[in-house]
Amino acid sequence: MQDEARRVDHASRETSPKGEPVREPEAELQLVSGALPSPRERGRPGGTDALKIEALDCVREPLWGIPMLEGTCAVPAALSCWTETARARRVDGIHFFTADYRFERVWNAPGRYRERLSRASLVCGPDFSVYRDWPRAANLWNAYRSRWLCALWESWGLAVAPTLTWAGPDSWSFCFLGVPRGVTVAVSTVGASDDEQARRWFADGYAEAVRRLEPHCVLVYGKAALPAALEELAPVRYFGTPRIDAMHARGLAAGAARAAQLRMEGT
Repeated sequence: MQDEARRVDHASRETSPKGEPVREPEAELQLVSGALPSPRERGRPGGTDALKIEALDCVREPLWGIPMLEGTCAVPAALSCWTETARARRVDGIHFFTADYRFERVWNAPGRYRERLSRASLVCGPDFSVYRDWPRAANLWNAYRSRWLCALWESWGLAVAPTLTWAGPDSWSFCFLGVPRGVTVAVSTVGASDDEQARRWFADGYAEAVRRLEPHCVLVYGKAALPAALEELAPVRYFGTPRIDAMHARGLAAGAARAAQLRMEGT
């Protein structure tokens, strides 16, 4: 009986005055195609909402459906990597400028980390990778995932600074979507100076991001400072990597010791 109800009898369809078949109601089409999953099916691992399309009620931009964020103008005094915050009682700011596999679990089970993220005064958006030699669809998907998690965290009441990342001029059409004007954003310079093309594409993308978004402040993470021409485009707050900072401190200490030794030898 159930199979009979699902079967579409094309021969008995009504026709319009022009002799064209009349389209069935949308609900009937969905039922026939099996496009109305049950709540149980949606909740299963690998189920119909594995992409988390229905799990977040938010405003979305019309082109790709990327969540629109509210943003914040908060600027943290320090940033700690997500991997270093498991036991921290309180964190000023959290960033995700690390290998993707280290925070993929945050996407897979976001609710599990709500309490951990809530310890921070500000959370930067996940830095899901985009690459120049990746398919555009893959880069778009990672941009979507980053905005989705940012929107979820905002719904929890967290202050969120969207992380901006781009892969070249052809990614500008989607990499900055969902981010409001005049808010705090985050970028990383790690890998941006690997070669001349990387430096040029980073500079061009940064300038385009500032032109479109007019950010309140840019949180810049990495060992490299922005070129002076970029630094003048928007207020900037630098955060160096702890490893690079430690190496820099050791280098300064070694240089000071060597200078003192030379002075003593000169006397």
